[in-house]
Amino acid sequence: MEQKIELRTSVVLAGGKSRRFGQNKALYPFSETTIIGHIISKLRLVSDEIIIVSNDYDQYEGFGLRIIEDVPSFKGMGPLAGLYSALINISASRLFLLACDMPLIDDVLIDYLWKIKTGLPAVIPFCNNKLQPLFAIYNKTLVDKIFDKLKHGSFSMNAFISEVDFYVVKEEEIKYNCKMKNPFYNINTMDDLRFLEQEIQ
Repeated sequence: MEQKIELRTSVVLAGGKSRRFGQNKALYPFSETTIIGHIISKLRLVSDEIIIVSNDYDQYEGFGLRIIEDVPSFKGMGPLAGLYSALINISASRLFLLACDMPLIDDVLIDYLWKIKTGLPAVIPFCNNKLQPLFAIYNKTLVDKIFDKLKHGSFSMNAFISEVDFYVVKEEEIKYNCKMKNPFYNINTMDDLRFLEQEIQ
């Protein structure tokens, strides 16, 4: 029997306010493009479809990708609301979720996450002494649980995953299936970006 090939949908969350950065960090110049442009170029290597979740359609339409807004009831309520909005709008059974401020993403590691065989509804790396829920794979079977959390005013990603069974990708696995030194490095301030630019020179 021929094995069905899974459709790989990658979702970039671009709904943050970038208050600490001072401007929209996703669109800030980086590596001859923008931060999100660089992320998209890496995701193309391991994705059949790339979707941007944002409530600012005009800012991202130039990338030529599908853009999904938060569902009205939970608009602007953070990453968990973005994940919910994406899951209910995709045709694939799972998606890879990524924040728009993580430009050191590693396509080899993402490919490894997709290939992990598990019946659990999420695949989440554990690195730097913490889980990395914004660099993870989520199944559509989580939709009802996410909706219940959002409906009751719980918008914390960490609180949500604390109540979910998931496959933990251990640091040893990450080390042997990753090209980048720190694929989970995220940019919150301009100093974070300057440090990153020095590191990759």
